[in-house]
Amino acid sequence: MAMPTTMQLARQASSACAPLVVHITDTLDCDTEGSLLSLLHQMPPGRYRHVIIGWRHGAMWELRHSGHLAQVVHMPAASGDLASTGVPQLIRLFRRLRHLRPALIHTHSAALQWLAALAGVPVRLHGASASAQPPSRHGLRSWLRRLLSPTGPKHAHAAVDCAQFHPRLGPAAALGPAEFLCDNACVIGMAGPMDGAHGHVRLVQAFLRLLAEHGATTPLRLLMLGEGPERATCKALLATAGASHLAWLPGQRDDVARLMRIMDVYAAPECTPDSALPLLQAMASGLPIVACQGGAHSRLVQTGWTGALVPHGDAVMLADTLADYAKLPGLARRHGMRGRRQVLSHHSLSAVAQHYTQLYDSLIPRAETAAWERWVRFK
Repeated sequence: MAMPTTMQLARQASSACAPLVVHITDTLDCDTEGSLLSLLHQMPPGRYRHVIIGWRHGAMWELRHSGHLAQVVHMPAASGDLASTGVPQLIRLFRRLRHLRPALIHTHSAALQWLAALAGVPVRLHGASASAQPPSRHGLRSWLRRLLSPTGPKHAHAAVDCAQFHPRLGPAAALGPAEFLCDNACVIGMAGPMDGAHGHVRLVQAFLRLLAEHGATTPLRLLMLGEGPERATCKALLATAGASHLAWLPGQRDDVARLMRIMDVYAAPECTPDSALPLLQAMASGLPIVACQGGAHSRLVQTGWTGALVPHGDAVMLADTLADYAKLPGLARRHGMRGRRQVLSHHSLSAVAQHYTQLYDSLIPRAETAAWERWVRFK
């Protein structure tokens, strides 16, 4: 077996002494693993060690990442997810944190912020910035301040793979049922669980209004990706109006990026806690956004520049705004490309990785990173 090179030894040593960051997710499925690993691979190799803990198939799993390799380690069985975690599972997680002794914990669960404080984790990160401050001295007073300190803003810095989600480079692919796509058609799209919370019925109502007012002059199509109980309701509304052949509701798909490239405008009738990522994916795909006001929509969409914000619950305004993009494809393209530039600058994997690296550097005590910097100078 070949002897390791000086560079390999330096990398191993730097990974061994680099500060440890623990990420705790609600679920550790293939999508979560892929997105987290893609983000971690963009960070400087070896600057931080990472452990990702989540629940999958009734067991708690741990994924370790050093910047060069990742290893999934099976932990003893646990039931449920973080939302339904019981006292025994919390005790196991507490012991695991005490054993790992991370420099920083990153989780969106407020309850686990408290658990991490009790486990002695000096810095707890919630969302995209800010954290609990490490105590300056020992004692009951500093311990209570550390335990009760605020956990920061309530929104995350979402990341999008802009190589996977990109504008179409030529004519739209011939996807969907026979005769779904046609020349000069404007495809209004949406992606998300059809669970009643994301406004799919309102979009169907707006689409039918569009057909009644502009269908004779502009070929209109509707594409809604996702699965849930509201899918049947939407299909029934379209069938009653005789517009089933103009809409495609394929259910849950694993080729969302490809299907977004046949859309011309993206609609988001409701703002939910998980609506930011599909919105950013649509923007990365070069689509203008028509969304209701509030939450992540108001932070991400600039009216008149990357899309338009409409009053919440107003299907008439939603239809009228979609009509503007359907009738002015040049406007849709301009707003869509501005949105993509915005995502590239602030929400691409590389941009978000740089954001978190700088954030970790500012939050983790200087002593924790001194050993890594010595190895950087050595290399």
